[in-house]
Amino acid sequence: MQLRFTSSENPQQEFVLQELYQPIFGHPELNDQAKRNSFDRLESIKKIYSELAKKFERPLRVLDLGCGQGFMTFSLAEQAKKEYGGGGGYCWRRY
Repeated sequence: MQLRFTSSENPQQEFVLQELYQPIFGHPELNDQAKRNSFDRLESIKKIYSELAKKFERPLRVLDLGCGQGFMTFSLAEQAKKEYGGGGGYCWRRY
């Protein structure tokens, strides 16, 4: 089953996923369809990130290898100064 959805920034751009194995960042309407709930793991990762950032007294850089559709990477972008993600044919770098 393919999942088709559009970008909120550009409604003419359509994305097609072969499966929805984790939530899609920025598309909460699709969360119930995800095979795997990632919110519990995200909360654990955010807690570890916060503790490390406090210890080093600065925002951290995040490298997410095998990030798939980027749910964890983009979710951590709210806390991280920089994050990098690559995997599943996707790769990005944001500041």
